[in-house]
Formats: sequence, C-alpha cells, structure tokens
Amino acid sequence: GQITDYKADGCFSPLDLKELLEGVSQDEPLEVEITSEGGSVFAGIQIANMLSRHRGLVSTHAVGLCASIATVILMAGKRISVDENCFCLIHLPWSYCEGNSNDMMKEIETLKKCEAAMMGYYRKHCKVDEELLSKYINEETWFLGTEFADVFDCEVISCDKRFDIAAKCDLTKFNKIDKRILDMTKEKKIVDEEEKKEEVIVKPIPTNEDGSAEEKKEPLTDEKIEEPMHEEVKEKPDEKAM
Repeated sequence: GQITDYKADGCFSPLDLKELLEGVSQDEPLEVEITSEGGSVFAGIQIANMLSRHRGLVSTHAVGLCASIATVILMAGKRISVDENCFCLIHLPWSYCEGNSNDMMKEIETLKKCEAAMMGYYRKHCKVDEELLSKYINEETWFLGTEFADVFDCEVISCDKRFDIAAKCDLTKFNKIDKRILDMTKEKKIVDEEEKKEEVIVKPIPTNEDGSAEEKKEPLTDEKIEEPMHEEVKEKPDEKAM
C-alpha cells in the first residue's frame, strides 16, 4: 500500500491512518511519503506508533520538507529515505500556556515528556552521540537531505530538480528558517515575475459578417468639434445698377 497524505494533524490524522490500515494486511509492505511542516506532537506520536506496530516492511520517505513532529513519523519506518534536496528540521516541542506558576510547571513537565517520546524515535536511527543530537534539537536545526543522512541512518535519493516547498508550507511558526529555503523562495518569486512579464495576451480582431476586418472607429471625445470652413461667396455686381 501507499500513503501519500501528509500532515500530522488536520490534513492527515491517526483516524485516517487507522482507516487505511484496516484495508491492508498486517504483513503487506507500506510506502509512506511525507512532506509536512509538522503539527500536533500527540497526533504525530500516535501515527508513528501505528506505523511501528505494522508487521510488514514500512518504508518512509521525506519529500521536499519534513519538519518538527513529521521527522518522528519518518523515524517510524524500518527503511528510511530522504530526497537529497529535501529540508528536514528537528527541534524541541513547544506549546502555549496561560495561568499561574503551577500551570506553567505542569506544562513544562508535559513538554519534557513529549521530548522524551520524540527522542525515543530519534535514537533508533541516530548515528551521532547523545550530546550532539541534543545540541541539534535544542538549537532548532535545519538539514538538507544529504546532511540529515550524516545524523540519521537513512538512504539519500538523488533528484534532478529541486522540490518546490515554499508555496506549500507555512514556515512562519519556526524561530529560525534556513537561509537556503529563503533563497529558494526568492528564486521562485523572481522566476514567477519574469514569466508574468513574458506573457502575451492575444485578442481576436473584430470582423464583419463577410470576414473582412472591421473598420476601427475612433472614440468620441469631449473636445470641441470644429465646423468645416466654407469659402466666402462674393455677390455679383448688380448689372442694372451699372
């Protein structure tokens, strides 16, 4: 089977995955393509757990952008691959909270537990030591696919063309955005503007019923229309007066 819907929440939920898996044999291999800026930690962990429990070979592949909790879903695969020009982001889980100091402390405890759940998946395929992994997560680190493969055990898929991600994902939620992504966004904007300049709009030429070109009529204006000049008519001398 193939799963090609992407977001950890909203666009693709654990319930969506449950429905898909109900129609698939537990021994059937799955191919999961991921392109997402992330979403709910709880939904993402649930999706990752469901994929991990599947008995068949689960292959996960990051396409274009795989950020935040989406990287945990990526780690749920038994076989992992990333496009060489894909962007991957790992960072600490974050949240919003209001209330008193007790509420704040409870929220911190929840975030720490979320972090531990995420780290459990990262450690399964991590190629660097715990200290360096923790540094990357704490600093909110972006990786190209080739760089991601230096940190996690995954196959890099070569691409002939860069994947267009800027127009498809909202990256404003992140504290830091990789300059390479901004450069790609600028390049795409310039190309789009140039293409618009090159567009030529061709309008049909009005024709008469016989197919001949319709005579172009000048539009009326408010300017004063000058009366045509008439030649002065001179009266003939009266012959009787002579």
